[in-house]
Amino acid sequence: MGTLFTRAKAAKKVAALLEEQCGIPRSELSCDARLESDLGVVGDDVYDVLEGIESDGVDLSRFDCHDWITPEGLPILPVLPWMMAIAGLTTAFLAALPDWPDGIVLSLAFSGAIAVVYGVSRLLPRKECEEIRVRHLIDSVEAGCWISPRKDFEREALKDARLQP
Repeated sequence: MGTLFTRAKAAKKVAALLEEQCGIPRSELSCDARLESDLGVVGDDVYDVLEGIESDGVDLSRFDCHDWITPEGLPILPVLPWMMAIAGLTTAFLAALPDWPDGIVLSLAFSGAIAVVYGVSRLLPRKECEEIRVRHLIDSVEAGCWISPRKDFEREALKDARLQP
């Protein structure tokens, strides 16, 4: 039989997890704090927090990371053909210069292509995710499953979970 949590116990559990996993002092936490923007918890650190909650028995099977976690890194596949074209043109240009060794020409060409693609890819629109707040984690620990604030039926499930002994 599972342990019945009160909101205070769930809040203490989440605060302890954030302090242990991410080094965030409890004094800096508030229910409205966003993990990424306010607390600086991003990427793998978010997954570590979620794994910690899941290991405490919280069902995260309804959690969709694509809706809640901002992807790290650059979207390289859409710009890969451009990178190859830039590298090819740069190689052709630099190869025409006299007395340049092939190794330097290729290194400069690919470095330049990566720099251009990196700059352009940062300008591309990125999917904006709703951010996980400390409140979402507390609600989920209290209910024993992921409670998405966007879905009314899950809010009702939280109310039902509170009423069950």
